Amino acid sequence: MANVVIVSKHLFMNENNIDYAMGLSASDIIAFSNMDKAIDYVEEQIRMGFVEEGKFDRFDYSKEECMYQGVSAMVIYSQHTYNKNGIRHAFRIVKQKIE
Repeated sequence: MANVVIVSKHLFMNENNIDYAMGLSASDIIAFSNMDKAIDYVEEQIRMGFVEEGKFDRFDYSKEECMYQGVSAMVIYSQHTYNKNGIRHAFRIVKQKIE
């Protein structure tokens, strides 16, 4: 079995103080061969497109904290403030075994 690292981009909308997750499309998901390349990609995306929109916090999860079968690590980058359009962004990086 090999590992794959999957990055997914998530959007959340604030409507009447309720945080709604918006749907994902195929362009919101990308696979990498290792965690370092995935983290570099996400940090570059943040630098290029979200610098003015608010700070991202990073959350690292160990294998023991991941509740998904086959997941050995997870990192989440998430904004906690909404932009002028009521949107906040997050990226989830998941290292998972594949057959």
